[in-house]
Amino acid sequence: MAHEHPKKAVVPAAAPANPRDIPASMQREVFDRVGGCCAYVGEDGRRCCSTFQLEFQHIIPVAQGGLTTPENLTIYSRPHNLLQAKKDYGEAHIRRKQLQAKAASSLTQLGYKRKEAEQAAAAAVAQLPRESDLAELVRQSLLILAKRLL
Repeated sequence: MAHEHPKKAVVPAAAPANPRDIPASMQREVFDRVGGCCAYVGEDGRRCCSTFQLEFQHIIPVAQGGLTTPENLTIYSRPHNLLQAKKDYGEAHIRRKQLQAKAASSLTQLGYKRKEAEQAAAAAVAQLPRESDLAELVRQSLLILAKRLL
């Protein structure tokens, strides 16, 4: 009696760990579609067309359910990307995110690994009042990291 070999299970490709990761082939497709320059259109109806500091922009943000597809991506210059983020999420939210990024950067400069620094800064932002400054945020982040070591 011959042994039947079990069929290999088809494993679907794993979703990227970060839904904001954009494959190189998709980046090229979007870059070609928008002409290799900032696609932001101002209130006056004029397109920016800058080629400086270009960043991929989700038209419908990932945090609002947008997918990483060629149809949902465009390219904006860094200032227009920030302007659109402020429109999508509000000025206060973006200020907090920028403060969080600065705190994480400060922690990495102190020798913490980037991932643990980012996690501690995110936890600290969630715990502190909205009007907290960078020093308070770094202090709270350090307390969080110290508790993890105990």
